[in-house]
Amino acid sequence: MRIYWPTLVWTAAVLQWTVFFWWFSAFDLPQLEVWRLTTLLFVLAYASALFFLLGLLHPDDAGAGFDMQAHFEDNRAWFFGVFLGLGVLDVADTLFKQATGVLNLEGRYLVEYSAFLGVWLVGAAVSLRVRDGRVLGAAGVLYFLIALYISMRSGAHGPLLGGG
Repeated sequence: MRIYWPTLVWTAAVLQWTVFFWWFSAFDLPQLEVWRLTTLLFVLAYASALFFLLGLLHPDDAGAGFDMQAHFEDNRAWFFGVFLGLGVLDVADTLFKQATGVLNLEGRYLVEYSAFLGVWLVGAAVSLRVRDGRVLGAAGVLYFLIALYISMRSGAHGPLLGGG
């Protein structure tokens, strides 16, 4: 198997995102007084999209001689298209949590989330066009670090990282 570092970086970023999505959900969603089918479908769509991203990075049929670089390059547009779509879905998720009182995003947290979201959406759109693996790998590192920072500062993760 031919290892490709941007694939590994984006795998770590998506896995981190998946863990924090479920962790945030464990603390946020029980606060909902009424669950609707649309809420359940939304959570399932978000989780499925994360699973799909990992599937785009690592296919089921990867065996001996698998070339991660060629696979990443072949699926780059799909990966970053779904990544961009998830940014839009994250906006909907945040607005839903704000509207239901599950999340109170204001002040510093609102500024940080807005900056993160801007980097996410612009970065994903640019990554749809960029083919340089070093740039795409560096974008994955940047996304991973910013998402980790936002997660740690938000306090929305409960006791996992020392929050409330």
